[in-house]
Amino acid sequence: MAATAGDGEPTLGTQAMLAEYTALRAEIDGRTDIQWRVVALQLASAGAIASVALSGTANLALLLLIPASSYLLGCRYIRHDVTGWNVTHPTRLAFVGASGL
Repeated sequence: MAATAGDGEPTLGTQAMLAEYTALRAEIDGRTDIQWRVVALQLASAGAIASVALSGTANLALLLLIPASSYLLGCRYIRHDVTGWNVTHPTRLAFVGASGL
């Protein structure tokens, strides 16, 4: 089966695959952007908590908030990981099949 029709235009199947690829790529780009924002938020929050905790007027027990916030933001990072969402994605199921999971 040719990828293009006789007049040089892509076939309907090729157009559908390109549209699906474009949509999946946009979704991956969005998730990657969210991951980088979570990393930036983690660094900013850890720095802010540490600076407040280490200032002379605050309690050092505030440093215990850094591991808790790191854990929570790490969970958000993993939630948007490409391998985490792609396991049951319909496209993967179409290529691998349910038995490949």
